[in-house]
Parts: sequence; structure tokens; C-alpha cells
Amino acid sequence: MPPDLLSPLLTHFGFSSFRPGQKEAIHSLLEGRHTLVVMPTGAGKSLIYQFAALQLEGLTLVISPLIALMKDQVDSLTRRGIPATCINSAMPASEQTERLDYLARGDYRIVYISPERLRSVPFLQALRSRTVSRLARRSWSVPPAKRKEVIHPIHLNFLPKK
Repeated sequence: MPPDLLSPLLTHFGFSSFRPGQKEAIHSLLEGRHTLVVMPTGAGKSLIYQFAALQLEGLTLVISPLIALMKDQVDSLTRRGIPATCINSAMPASEQTERLDYLARGDYRIVYISPERLRSVPFLQALRSRTVSRLARRSWSVPPAKRKEVIHPIHLNFLPKK
């Protein structure tokens, strides 16, 4: 684990300090532990997995049903020079294919997907060439005050068996 977390926080995100609970959650992730983060809307949950993604090897996969949120987060990350993208069904097929090619090549550190993407054969094929080290799932099935981020260290066999 990096001894100084403030330096990369400032470099990558422009903040000089963490909000309450962020540093503890990041330490937990960097130590390879499953981490459940429950914070109010706007408290900085996304920064936790984004920060950890840049400190660890491999790809962080973020599953979110909200396409607008994905786009906002990816736009913010790419403005900071962080290689991120989103892939969802609202995009033209040609754009999805291009992003899947970049994903397979290893051009991204963080990829946001909609839940149904986990059933997409082309997406799963693109993932096979990557090491997926983190899975963040945004849970929106509860009222905003109880929303949470669930962040898991994972292996490629992360899909639930039915």
C-alpha cells in the first residue's frame, strides 16, 4: 500500500484531503479486502474505487444502471487524464465495438458498464484478455439515502452461477 495517499489524491483528483470514511475504505481495498461503502449521496463514494483503481494493477469494472452517471464520471476521469470509458446499449454498435477493442488492448483502467453488459458475449470476450482486479457495483434499488457502493476484489469468474 502506498505510504502517502495524499500525493496521488492531489495529482489525480485535485483534492488535498479525504472526506470522512474515504481513506479507511481505500486502505481496505488496497489491502485486498471486500469493502462495503455506505455514504450519503455526494459524500465521495466514487472517488474510493476510482482512487484504488489507479493504485492497483488491473482493470476496475463499475456496474451501474444509470447511463447519465456513467457518462459524467467518465468525462470527469478523462479530463484528468485517467483512462476510462463506459459501454452501454444506448451507444451505436460501432462505438461499442471500438471501445471493446480498446478494452481488449488494455487501454482503460476503469470501465463503466450497464448490468446487462455482463450477458454480452463480445464484452465478455474483450474482458478475457484483461485482469479484472476490482468490481464496483452501484446499488440504486433503494432510496437515495440508503444507496451504497459495493467494491469487490475479484477474479475472472466473477459472474454469478445460476
